[in-house]
Amino acid sequence: MTVISNDLSGNQITGMWTELHDSSGKTLKTGYTPISFSVTSGTQYIVYVSNWQNIVFSHWEDGSTNPQRTVVPIQSTTLTAYYSTGSTATPPQSPTGLAAVAVSPSQINLSWTAAYDGGSAITGYKIERSADNGATWSTIVSNTASTSTTYSDTGLLPSTTYTYRVSAINSVGTSSPSNTASATTFNITTGGTDHNIAKIKTGLVASDPLNNETKTKQQVLADTRYWSYDGSAVAEHAPYDIYKDSLGLHIGVQAKSGGKWAGFFAVTPNTNAAVFHSVIANPVRTIPRDSYENGLYVQTSQPLINYVTCVSLTNNQATIWAIVNTIGNANQATKYTVLWLDNSPNQPLTKDCTIITNGNNYLKVYLDGVMVYSSNNLNLQMPAPFNAYLEPETSYAGKILYGVYSDYYATSDETIQITNNPPNAASASVVDSVGNVLASAPVSGGTAKLDVGKYHFPIMAYIKVYDSTNTQVASTSSMINITGGDVFAVN
Repeated sequence: MTVISNDLSGNQITGMWTELHDSSGKTLKTGYTPISFSVTSGTQYIVYVSNWQNIVFSHWEDGSTNPQRTVVPIQSTTLTAYYSTGSTATPPQSPTGLAAVAVSPSQINLSWTAAYDGGSAITGYKIERSADNGATWSTIVSNTASTSTTYSDTGLLPSTTYTYRVSAINSVGTSSPSNTASATTFNITTGGTDHNIAKIKTGLVASDPLNNETKTKQQVLADTRYWSYDGSAVAEHAPYDIYKDSLGLHIGVQAKSGGKWAGFFAVTPNTNAAVFHSVIANPVRTIPRDSYENGLYVQTSQPLINYVTCVSLTNNQATIWAIVNTIGNANQATKYTVLWLDNSPNQPLTKDCTIITNGNNYLKVYLDGVMVYSSNNLNLQMPAPFNAYLEPETSYAGKILYGVYSDYYATSDETIQITNNPPNAASASVVDSVGNVLASAPVSGGTAKLDVGKYHFPIMAYIKVYDSTNTQVASTSSMINITGGDVFAVN
């Protein structure tokens, strides 16, 4: 992978400081442009470029304006960083992705994406509005004097369609307008007033970021307000360690002798939750011999080793990810069933894992927001309540290996319910800040049940209800935190 630097006219300049980091932020190599790095295809890296005197980073060849860039090179790759040299600034390019969302009878929220700033920092935005579908325009804000890419237009008429466009401003001038976006304010008589939809029950069962404090091994083990700690490493007198820092909960374990398994875990209290989530980070891609496993496990609280797991498997060849169902007795697992396995090379060492199960026949698993497994015809033999485990296990005696865990939560369901809908309600949706529909479902018997399990909780979004003509009849007054299992009611 090669990094070169150009001025805004496309002329190559040299000698700009450049850094290559791995996905954890560790510096791998530094130098001056043009510079070439030896990288592994398909592996995530972070490239950072810096300024020098009046030569100021402007943007990458793909238009992104952050000097720190995450890349996953697939083949020979050249990255071009563009710099302002102080003499070639132009007005900004037009903002993109303008979206308008009505949130009440008198308010529409706007959001957009900043484009290339022309070599001079954007200082504000001009916002225009039309009440005749763009035939004529009026300026509602001549200069926001802010780099914020959101705006709330208030004091509007109910049941009225408004169209908007936005222009960017820098020290040189004003861009041409963005795309247009329209929204219709709510009808006061049919819904959309403040607090029209309210949460009446939360689905959140437990939440622990795991990276919000620094604690030593002794401090972690002494704090059993939620998590408890144990494992075979204790009885076997195998080396183990545990601590917390800004990266998360670190659990380390080492086999007492080669080939002899040892593990150490953090485990939750009994819970009837159905959704379990954690970010799992693996310490290495390979080990010289034997095996290492690191995962999130959901197991019956009954005296049976029956569980499902989202787990990384590491040996002397690679690290791969798998979904496994295990059946056993009170003392040991007796049957392992691999439900899903990814054998592709150079897999990420960190995965965002969500396990959804009833412990009986139903299991669904998401990795990094992508559903990798789903079935409702299993024989899991995992009666509730459950325990969730964060655990590394290893038969490698060479050194202690640490799994790192963060962002744990559990919820009562993968769906949310909107109840007490008006008679003319036909459907309900979860809608994000730019108008994208994240989930939708019909209203039946006054209730809509929406599947939101693939999203990271909490979701920040609106809940909206529509009649059969797709006219909005109810909405939350603003974006709210949504968690699987939440129940809402239309007031």
